[in-house]
Amino acid sequence: KKSIALELEKKTLDLRAFEAKTKELEAQNKAKQTAHDEKEAAVKRAFQAAAENSKLASEVRELHMQLQAIDAMTPDKNKSKTAAASPTPKQLGDAAAPDERSVVIRHL
Repeated sequence: KKSIALELEKKTLDLRAFEAKTKELEAQNKAKQTAHDEKEAAVKRAFQAAAENSKLASEVRELHMQLQAIDAMTPDKNKSKTAAASPTPKQLGDAAAPDERSVVIRHL
């Protein structure tokens, strides 16, 4: 009977160790999932920012073309002195920053 009691005690200890290890692994898994979710959210924000940046770049190119069209219709003596200094759509590229947009707006 003592050997059965010892065996039962050993199995109980093994079970408790297993339960502790399971909880530890579950905690690690939860931490990994949280980190993964945070990375996924950061990537999503980065893609949204890139899309917004691209949209702003398109708006800047459009405003620049409008400025060039206005300058083309303006007599030479009244032409915008800053139009020549404004960046071309090619210079702006797809990654135009918001401050570049303000440069074009100031020219208008």
